Amino acid sequence: MNLLAQRIDNPLLSDRARQTAGETFIGSLITNMVTLILIVAFVIFFFSFILGGISLMQAGGDKVAVENARKRVLFSVVGVILVIAVFAVVEFVERVFGVKINNIDLTSLYL
Repeated sequence: MNLLAQRIDNPLLSDRARQTAGETFIGSLITNMVTLILIVAFVIFFFSFILGGISLMQAGGDKVAVENARKRVLFSVVGVILVIAVFAVVEFVERVFGVKINNIDLTSLYL
């Protein structure tokens, strides 16, 4: 019995999603979620970096406020470097081993 190849008939889904087989829908859903997570990570980095810079400018001579602002900027830069590094490793693995990690294909999965 091939459970993943059944059609999705949810009236709340768009016409395109309703006409997609289960394994294709799940694969594209996971790919879209990974893309969304990357976009959210970059948006969080941007705002954290800007807020850290504003806090650094407003700190004046207060050593504690300056240190907290520097930590915020540093942590936001480290966070975005980690996100870029993870994306680079995934791309490297895809190119070297020929495995599709970003574009998940579950059509060969049968139960």
